[in-house]
Amino acid sequence: MACCRQRLLGLSNRIANTTGRLLRRQLIARSFQSSSTRLDEEVEISNAPVATSKRPAYLDFKRVPRRAIDVWEPWNDHKDGFEGKMMEQAKRILPRNTNGEEILPLLRDVPVSPSYFTAAWFHTDRWLALRSLDRKCSALPRLADGVDDGFRPMTYNEYAGTDPTGLSRHGEYNVIKTILKGLARIRPDARPIEVNMLLSQFTNSTVAKNSMPVRRKIDALGRAMGRGKRKDARATVWLVRGEGQVLVNGKRLTDLFNRARDRQAILRPLSIVGQITNYNIFALVRGGGTTGQAGALSLGLAKALVQYNPQFSNVLRKADCLKQDLRVVERKKPGKVKARKSPQWVKR
Repeated sequence: MACCRQRLLGLSNRIANTTGRLLRRQLIARSFQSSSTRLDEEVEISNAPVATSKRPAYLDFKRVPRRAIDVWEPWNDHKDGFEGKMMEQAKRILPRNTNGEEILPLLRDVPVSPSYFTAAWFHTDRWLALRSLDRKCSALPRLADGVDDGFRPMTYNEYAGTDPTGLSRHGEYNVIKTILKGLARIRPDARPIEVNMLLSQFTNSTVAKNSMPVRRKIDALGRAMGRGKRKDARATVWLVRGEGQVLVNGKRLTDLFNRARDRQAILRPLSIVGQITNYNIFALVRGGGTTGQAGALSLGLAKALVQYNPQFSNVLRKADCLKQDLRVVERKKPGKVKARKSPQWVKR
């Protein structure tokens, strides 16, 4: 009997819950139908334009826009829905362009660049423009190797000053500088006007003020002079047109430098430009040993070559002949046998 009573109670509870759910559904449906009919009536009475999912039909004119556009298609569609006082308010607030058309204000800020949300959008736009110009001019004739193009790019600090965002880095500027150097190698007679304007925009300001570095004039005897340093050695080299004779401190090169590698190091700038037998060399060197003297003579000879013919500067610079070797012997420290060598450890 108890089991039957429990089954009857559970069945009655299920019936009550089911009827309650049905009643609630009917009430919700009635309220929804009434609200929908009310909305339909309001739409029919107001006769307002249908609001789209992209833009609202009615604009909030109390907001102050930051930017504006000339043409917006939904505004032309919904313009007829503004009547009376609201339409007059819209005409007073909205500015007009030269054609007399209203300029609709944007309700949100529009980025000034498509790549605004990248890490450095200003650099990205500039890099894309330079790359497209480089590809456009890829078939134009270039200058021969060893010919100076005369382009001196601006420094990184000057480039960073042209970026309003301040997000440019050294690596990004190196990418820009590589493209600019490639454009500068185009022959001047075949170079487009836009490339010339671009190169003048990115030219170093100090070079632009001084035009070009003043080249030291060759003396009355037709000699070009260059000085070099290496370790404790100091050298002064004079270069003149001749048959390839070399005199150092009044002696022949083979008499002063016994090792072949020292003689090769001294004449390396001439071998790079292929002018070994076209110049005579007269040099004075003092201080240091044979290795330091050979490095000092090589640097002085390279500088004299550039003074005699500036077209050699690009080739010699790429070969690191115009860079001074700053390596010197490290000094001895107290408690050490040499600069870093420790004394031998003895157990007993």
